[in-house]
Amino acid sequence: MKPSHVDPTSLPSRRAGLSKRFRYHFDNALAKGLRPMILLLALTTFVVVLIAGFILWFADVDLNGERARGIEGVWASLLRTLDPGTMGSDRGWLFRVTSLLVTLAGIFIVSTLIGLLANGMSQRIDELRRGRSEVIESGHTLLLGWSPKVFLIIREIAAAAGPKDRPCVVILAERDMVEMEERFRQAFGDSIKVRLVTRSGNPTSPFDLGRVAPHQARSIVVLRDPTHGDAAAVRSILALDHLGISPNTTVVIELDDLQRANAITSASALNIVPVVSDEWIASITARAVYAPSLTDVYEDLLNFDGAEVYFRAVHPSMKGRTMLEVCQAVDGGAAFGVRSNGQLSIAPPPDHQILEGDELVVIADQHD
Repeated sequence: MKPSHVDPTSLPSRRAGLSKRFRYHFDNALAKGLRPMILLLALTTFVVVLIAGFILWFADVDLNGERARGIEGVWASLLRTLDPGTMGSDRGWLFRVTSLLVTLAGIFIVSTLIGLLANGMSQRIDELRRGRSEVIESGHTLLLGWSPKVFLIIREIAAAAGPKDRPCVVILAERDMVEMEERFRQAFGDSIKVRLVTRSGNPTSPFDLGRVAPHQARSIVVLRDPTHGDAAAVRSILALDHLGISPNTTVVIELDDLQRANAITSASALNIVPVVSDEWIASITARAVYAPSLTDVYEDLLNFDGAEVYFRAVHPSMKGRTMLEVCQAVDGGAAFGVRSNGQLSIAPPPDHQILEGDELVVIADQHD
């Protein structure tokens, strides 16, 4: 049996008409958002006013004592587009009918513009409440992720700040922005002297990380996710490495496995400080149980109230001096150790010679 051939000319035409094409492009313009619609309304207003102005010009209409020549007809049409009350004193039926049509077009255009602006503002406010806007900060502390430790970290940052300082802390987590702010308001109220900025996003996504100014951050803290474990924290480090964060920015990462902490430190080009929190807590708890008096010592060492331990580079003028001379030169604190080539020495002999690049271990008030 031979296959039948269909004549293409006998098929119904699939070519869309002019009205369908116009509606298709109009629908595409609506889908693109607020800016294309405002431009479309402005173009429509210009066309309507221009046509009405030419009609009044060619008809030589009397505009309340003036002839509708040149720009006068266009200006009169524009006024009737914006203010329907302007047409109350019009004379002549041609002028009245033209003004009525222009006014009706103006009512449609203005009402559409008001609706678009109200809808655009509503969408913008909703976007801001979802925490999707960009952060413009510098010198801030960036917290990635969410865990119960976030409240303790913010409290310690507030304790470490000076009396007149108000540090900024930016939090990026996969939580609702309004919910995070409500949690902080319940935990701290208005008493804490920290400026909190929350954003909703994935801490492992380079795109979301780029919105919270990681390159301008003073330090970055990657919290271990209670649900996903170390995997999410490691992915956040990889995302920061992909963004090219400066090695001068300290990145503190909380992990559960010591070997994984050593591996990520050696593999990444970032200045990473790993914290194996569970192991530290277990060790401190065991020692505190064995010697309960150590709890006060650990509390004083680990929080930022009162004096703290700091590492400070030795001034070049102290090169070749003894430990005793350096201790006597320290003002505002007390030196009790030295770190040289990565080796820490506590209470070295008084005649210990200070070398170039050494760091002093000093105990001092955090504001000195």
